[in-house]
Amino acid sequence: MELHFTKDALPDSVSTDFQNLNKLNEQQFFNLLEILFQFLLEPKETEKFMQRLSEFAGENGMSAGPLRGLMKSVLLVPQGAMKRSLTAEQVREDLLTLGTSSITCAPVRGGAAPLLL
Repeated sequence: MELHFTKDALPDSVSTDFQNLNKLNEQQFFNLLEILFQFLLEPKETEKFMQRLSEFAGENGMSAGPLRGLMKSVLLVPQGAMKRSLTAEQVREDLLTLGTSSITCAPVRGGAAPLLL
């Protein structure tokens, strides 16, 4: 699997985590994106990030541990994209390659994602 955001081989669990994003409904997905973007803006606020993930998990009947694992995988993409100065289209291609649905990665189109803050 060739990806833009990394040249390293990824564990199979990363692809599984991205496929699990497809199980979220639209509202859950956008709420999770909001948590993700807030953490990207405040990367030193790890405790706050973990607290928000735990709250999200509780509110949505999920286990916090697997959700943290999923977010660890998801964070690989924006972190790699920033390091490599990827375009929105390259990020979208990577998300599709990792198994997310076209609807799940739609917020990446044309830089729409920052509007979710």
